[in-house]
Amino acid sequence: MFGLFGNKPKKSVDNELIPELKSRVVQIQESAGISYLAITLPMLGLGSSFSTEGKGAQGLAQEINRLSRQLEEEQKALGSLGSAIMDVGVPELPRQHTDIAIDRLADFADSFSKRGYSLDEIGRAMSAVSHQLAKAIDKDNLLIVGMLRRVISRLREKYHAEQFRQTASGETCTEESIKILLRAESSGFMITISNDRTFVLSKGSTVNYLRSNWDIKRFESSLNSQTDEEDHSRDPIDRLLEQGHKAIREQKLDSAISAFSAALRISPNDRDIYFHRGIAWSNSYYNRGKKLGDLDRAVEDYTRAIEIDPEFAEGYFQRAGLLSAKDENAASIADYGMAIERGHKASSSYYCRGLLWQRTGEAGKANALADFAGAIQTGDREDQFMALMARADAHHEFGDLELALDDLNAAEAYHPKGPPGLYGTRAAILMKLERYTEAVADFGKGIAAASPLASSEFIANMYEQRGRCRAQLGESSLARQDLDAAAQLRRGTR
Repeated sequence: MFGLFGNKPKKSVDNELIPELKSRVVQIQESAGISYLAITLPMLGLGSSFSTEGKGAQGLAQEINRLSRQLEEEQKALGSLGSAIMDVGVPELPRQHTDIAIDRLADFADSFSKRGYSLDEIGRAMSAVSHQLAKAIDKDNLLIVGMLRRVISRLREKYHAEQFRQTASGETCTEESIKILLRAESSGFMITISNDRTFVLSKGSTVNYLRSNWDIKRFESSLNSQTDEEDHSRDPIDRLLEQGHKAIREQKLDSAISAFSAALRISPNDRDIYFHRGIAWSNSYYNRGKKLGDLDRAVEDYTRAIEIDPEFAEGYFQRAGLLSAKDENAASIADYGMAIERGHKASSSYYCRGLLWQRTGEAGKANALADFAGAIQTGDREDQFMALMARADAHHEFGDLELALDDLNAAEAYHPKGPPGLYGTRAAILMKLERYTEAVADFGKGIAAASPLASSEFIANMYEQRGRCRAQLGESSLARQDLDAAAQLRRGTR
C-alpha cells in the first residue's frame, strides 16, 4: 500500500497522522480566525466521506454501523437524558468559516495521501479528532450526539442510493434512474427491493413493479403527471426558489445560480432573489477556489438587492464581509454602519467593523474601541465574550496594558474555566508589567485548561514562559522543571 514510502509501523496513524491532524486543526483556528466548532462540524462528515470512498453500499453500511455504535455509547453516557432527547440541534455557522475548514482539511488529506496513507486511514483520523474536539467543546456530550445523528442521516441517504445501483434485469441503474427512484421516494412512494432486485413502489392503493431502467423511465411519466397535478397551482418563482435553495444545500452551485437567474427573468426587480443568488455566488467563491469573478458577482448581486431596497440591512452586512475579503476596508466599514442603522443584529456588525478599524492601526484606535464597546452593549453572552477578548487584544496592541487586563478579567467571568488562550494572553501582559507571581498562576491555568488538541508548541510556550517568570522570582528548581517540560514537548514526547 505504501509503495515508495516503505512500510509504516502499524501505530504510525496514532503516532504521526492524528498528532499532525491535531496540530493542523490548531493552525487552521489560529491562522483563519475561525472557531473550533466551525472545524469540528465539517471534519466528521469529511472523515466519513473519505472512509467510505469507493466502497459502495457495504462500506456505507459499515460506517453507519460504526457511527451508530458510537452514538449509542454517547447516548448511554447521558443516562436517562439520552433516551429522552428526540433532537439535538447542531449550530449553523457562517458558510465561509466551514468552507475554509473544508479547504484546509482537504489539503491535509491530500498531503498525507501523498505520504502513503489511505483515504480510510485519513478518514478514521478525522473522525477520531472531530469526536475528541466535540467533547472538548461541549462537556455535556450533546454536540457529539447531534453531529453523529446528522452524519448518520446523510450516510443513510447515500446508502439508499447505493442500493438502487442494480436492477432485476441485471443491468446497472443509470444515474437518471437513481434520481427518479429517489424523487419517487421524496414524493411519498414507499420503495422496497425484492430478492430478485425488483423495485416495488407503493403509494396508497397504487403499486408499481420496476425491473429495468426502461421500466423506471416509463414510470417517470406517471410520476411527472402526478407531480404536475400537485404543482399546477404553485407559483413558478416559488418552484425556482425552492430549486435554488435545495441546490445550495447540496452545494450544486451552478444549478442554484441557474435557478435564481431564471427566477429573475420572471421577476427582474425582486430584492430577495438577487440576495439569494448573491449567496450562491459567495458560496462558489469560498468553496470553489476563491475565483475573484465569483466574488465580484456576489458583490454585484448584493448591490442590486440594496439598490432595489436601500433599507435592506442583511444586504449591507453580507456585502460588507465580501468587500473586506477584497481588502476594500473603507467600503466594508461603511456597509457595516449602514447595516447597524437599518437594524441588523448590531453586535455582529459592531464586532466585524471593530476588527476592520483595528487593522488601520493608531488612526482607527478610537473607532475600534468604540465598536467593540457597542458589540458588548448589544450582544448576547457569547457576543459579549468575543467582543471583550477582541477589545483586550486591541488595548494590548495599542499598549494600554492595564485596560487589556480589565477586559480579560471581565471575559473570564463568562467562562470561569475559560480558554487557555485567555490565560496565556493575560499572563504575557502580566509579565510585561513584571507581575510575575500572577503570571505564573495564569500560565498554570492555561496549561491545565489546554485541550487535548492543543499543539505541543502552544503548551511548550506556556511552560517556557512560566519558567522564565519563576526564574525572575528566584524559584530556580521550579523554573528548571518548566523549561525541561517545554523542551520535552518540543521533542514530541508530550
